[in-house]
Amino acid sequence: MQEQLAIVITDEIGGVSLLQDVRAGHAHTKLALLTAEKGKEIDNIIQLDMSPDALEVALEELFFAWNPPNPRVRVTGHSSGREGRFLRRFLYLNGISYDWDKAARSKDIAVYIDGVATPRPTPSRLYAALGIIPAPKHPPNYPYDVVVVGGGPAGLSAALSASLVGFSTLVIEAQRPGGTATTSINLIRNYLGFPDGVAGTRLAKLALEQLGALEIDWRSSYSAHTLRETGDGRYQIQVGKHPDDAVSAGMVLLSCGQVPNRLSLGEAQWTEERFLNKGVYYGVEPSDRLGELGRDVIVVGGGDSAGQAALMFAKGGSKSVALICPRRAYDG
Repeated sequence: MQEQLAIVITDEIGGVSLLQDVRAGHAHTKLALLTAEKGKEIDNIIQLDMSPDALEVALEELFFAWNPPNPRVRVTGHSSGREGRFLRRFLYLNGISYDWDKAARSKDIAVYIDGVATPRPTPSRLYAALGIIPAPKHPPNYPYDVVVVGGGPAGLSAALSASLVGFSTLVIEAQRPGGTATTSINLIRNYLGFPDGVAGTRLAKLALEQLGALEIDWRSSYSAHTLRETGDGRYQIQVGKHPDDAVSAGMVLLSCGQVPNRLSLGEAQWTEERFLNKGVYYGVEPSDRLGELGRDVIVVGGGDSAGQAALMFAKGGSKSVALICPRRAYDG
């Protein structure tokens, strides 16, 4: 079965005539022209700002508006909230076609993959349900040679090296492959092999493709809680509350990444937990600017990431942006 053509994008030089020819044979295909104009649509041809940042946002919106035939993923619920925007960007960056029931009244997000509901659709659960991260090839009690705790760039590089020399390898990752690198606003320019820089999400996707061909197991919905020696030269890592939720390792590499500093906001009823993911967030992604259009934004922090986030919101249409630098926040 021939797949439907979704989007054709070209530049101004000869682009209009090319898009008109495409329309003649593909009436339902989205057409876009890279130009210095912003947001206009002429003769059903969308004009996209040719700057990379604006183009990425526009492509994401086109991807969301597209209705592919027989998509594996179907979603219902509010698409403009924090959870909805996150899920949209996850599907877009992983190139997963989906249909979002925009007429659904419920605000709660529900995800169906091949007709089966996916409860609490975290990245790790979605990766597993979509088969992007395969199910482990070995049972939970398998004595791995190497266990890597953390699926960021360092952990994935170590898992690759271990597997290539013949070690049985397990990666434990609680969230999504790529770690905090996937939330980088700017291109990553200090990673070997990418002289022009690489987006964190693309780096993670390429790593998954590379590791997918190797004998590497994943525990992608687990966090490592405790580590202890077993007395026989091996280690046991507890990854859940049940005693059986443990893995055995001859060697352990801790590549746990970083966690954000927590704020103390005074009285108990005003603590951050009450508003976490309901207006208070740790970390920011380029797609977040869409949800803050016309709003007041406060960025807390004094490092490079805080400054980049403030500039992104200021240029992205937020009503106002305030940068608050706590004491000892200059960690950039």
